[in-house]
Amino acid sequence: MRRISGVCRNCDHPFERLTSGSHDLGLFCGKSCATSWNNRHRPSRRVDQRPCDTCPQCGGKRSDSRRNSICRSCGKANRLAELQALTLGALREQYGTAAYHSKLRSWARVAYQGPKLCRECGYTRRVDVCHLRPVASFPPTATVAEVNAPRNLAAFCPTHHWELDAGFLPQYTIKVA
Repeated sequence: MRRISGVCRNCDHPFERLTSGSHDLGLFCGKSCATSWNNRHRPSRRVDQRPCDTCPQCGGKRSDSRRNSICRSCGKANRLAELQALTLGALREQYGTAAYHSKLRSWARVAYQGPKLCRECGYTRRVDVCHLRPVASFPPTATVAEVNAPRNLAAFCPTHHWELDAGFLPQYTIKVA
């Protein structure tokens, strides 16, 4: 290490200090001044600050990424539309029986837009989104959109969910056509 002196390029104050390494050219009084000057004068290389382009579907801004030609919200809407068109038979083949039911339940929670309180007693601490018409009653050619239609979904507390499934709340059950 050697001793250097000069005037700081950032704050214009004279300085005298030891060099911090081979990369130190003695242009700044310290690391904070070097960082401040570099942040103001050097172009950013961060991905999120690349120039934006417009989404061909909605006209909104999108990141100039090579792998995404549309914005995030349009991509999410497209994936949701593809999912809604998926049939129950194809879904069961793709995921197997256990994962099939789990996927349907998770997509039902996303699709449910009603109040988050039990339809029977008004309980709000924990509610389950339930299918009023049992999923098993749908044919394999039915789509996820049909099964998770808003008229087929309701919120119940765990107790009333069990009662619905056991047949004790027939007034809520949608009859099979």
